[in-house]
Amino acid sequence: MQVKATDLAWAAGILDGEGYLGLYRVRPKTLHNLSGTAMHIEVAMTHEATLLRLQQILGGRINGPYTRPNRLTHWKWYTAGQKHVAETIRALRPYLTTKRQDAALLLRFVHWRWQQPAIGHYQHLVFPAWVVDHLDSSKKTKGGTSRWKS
Repeated sequence: MQVKATDLAWAAGILDGEGYLGLYRVRPKTLHNLSGTAMHIEVAMTHEATLLRLQQILGGRINGPYTRPNRLTHWKWYTAGQKHVAETIRALRPYLTTKRQDAALLLRFVHWRWQQPAIGHYQHLVFPAWVVDHLDSSKKTKGGTSRWKS
């Protein structure tokens, strides 16, 4: 199914306003993630129908509902992994505004990572300085902002 440009523009607007682009350190637990990094795109909101439409356009998954005392019930749409994140960013890149720089940095990381040789168990990649700067300064913040240092 071909996705309309207007749908991609709508999805980019949701991501710009409510989204989160993350690249962060993880402890390698499996042979599938020896790089010590993980990435995902996430949108959390209280309007489930919006997330269902986002899922129709971009794929991904929806988790929830999440409930907490004195808070509105919310759901989270997300896509994870270098391949899926890169595909999503490439589709939305022409329409992104406020998250454009974050998206460019994630794509730069994916491109760099794919050019690295395969690594063995218990070995770690040596990251270039531009990655280390962003990973070390990254902290998950409230309000849908990214973990990338601006």
